[in-house]
Amino acid sequence: MNRVLKNGGHIIIGDPWFVVILRQVVNFFTKFSDDGDYRICSKKEITRLLGDCGFVDIDWRRLYMDTFIVTARVNK
Repeated sequence: MNRVLKNGGHIIIGDPWFVVILRQVVNFFTKFSDDGDYRICSKKEITRLLGDCGFVDIDWRRLYMDTFIVTARVNK
């Protein structure tokens, strides 16, 4: 995403959110799924991944009991 955005461009990501224990259970069982390779990330993991990829002004918000949205700006 960083590569295709102009400097100062923004991303918006919405995804499921689960409490720690439920996230661990879901991530364990997705290893055995034929639906693809995915996992549920924590706020800390998402923030670190975006920061490592050059995004700044990372804002993570929980929308509902099971959903979050994160926005970030690319700084090239």
